[in-house]
Amino acid sequence: MTLTLPKILLLLLVAFLAWRFLKRHNIIGGSRPQAQPRATPNQKAEGAIEDMVKCPKCGAYVPAKGGHDCPGA
Repeated sequence: MTLTLPKILLLLLVAFLAWRFLKRHNIIGGSRPQAQPRATPNQKAEGAIEDMVKCPKCGAYVPAKGGHDCPGA
C-alpha cells in the first residue's frame, strides 16, 4: 500500500475531525479550571464541612454556628 498525498490529507482530515469531536464533547482535554474569586470571611467555601447540632424545638439538624429560624417555634 503506497501512501499518496490525497490519502495522507484524508487521514489528517479524519484525525482532525475526530479530535475536534472528542474535544467538543469533553471526552478528551476537559475544560480548563475557572479562576474562582476569593471568599470573604463571611462566605463559606463550597463543599465545606460544618458541625451540625439537633435543634431542641423542631428536631432538625442545623449548623452549630449561626442562627436557625425554627418553623415549629
